[in-house]
Amino acid sequence: MKKVLQSGVAAFMLLTLAGCNGPTNRPDADIAGNTFKDMVRGIAAGRAYDRAILAGQRGDDAAYVQATTRLGKSGVPGATKWAKSLTLSRAEGEVARGMAFDALALSQADNARDKWEKRAMESYRRALVFAPDFSSDDPNLLNALGYSLADRGETTEDFQNAEKLTRSSLDILEKLITKIESAPSLGQANLRALRYSAAVGPHDSLAWALFKQKKYDNALKEQQSAVADAKANRPAGLFSSGGDSLPDLLYHLGAIYAALGQKDKAQATFDEALKMQPNHPEAKKARAKL
Repeated sequence: MKKVLQSGVAAFMLLTLAGCNGPTNRPDADIAGNTFKDMVRGIAAGRAYDRAILAGQRGDDAAYVQATTRLGKSGVPGATKWAKSLTLSRAEGEVARGMAFDALALSQADNARDKWEKRAMESYRRALVFAPDFSSDDPNLLNALGYSLADRGETTEDFQNAEKLTRSSLDILEKLITKIESAPSLGQANLRALRYSAAVGPHDSLAWALFKQKKYDNALKEQQSAVADAKANRPAGLFSSGGDSLPDLLYHLGAIYAALGQKDKAQATFDEALKMQPNHPEAKKARAKL
């Protein structure tokens, strides 16, 4: 789990992630030209930058968004890139925070789990306030945000965003897989692990996002492929039974079969998931409804 950004250290982390080294690298320090208009724009950009950092330290989301918006519109060369970097860094921190809350939820009893899952979703939602397009290049963060919207989203927009984010995550991993395939020296173990991660991560998440949009045929195609890849590259030993994500993938596949009216296939798939993980709550509930 990535280290979660806390609001008290947001300024330092944002500077680091934005590629800044300190106050002397504020946007007004890099202005080209020496006209009065340039200087005014530079001063405004520098102030907007400072206000963003202070807002981050205070945890004032509204002020942070306002300051970075002003920075992006300041007219200073490169300011748009600065603003996007700041907001994306803050958004990535919120997704990492949400992942940490989700991890805590898994360790809690059922009656306490809802509280942490709610806090996780609040962090995911805040990430989209800072960066609505969430153009991260971290596949884990893209998948975490995308799956949360697919699994716990409530609107068509949520599910559409989930599809976009999980496709981006899967695309990054597939390019990395292709790169490793062309370099055998990196090892087959690494390749298998990466293929498994792609299958149980964004590939499964993408299928679930399609399912939530009622694109059942497309969802089935993606989920069948995800399950096949997961089985083919499933880790051996300790993680080969009960400790991996394959039962979740099988539950999702069963739900898709059920939505398509393929009851026998749904039943067999739920039974397979429950054989691996007898207390899988979603699979048990779905199996009982058939």
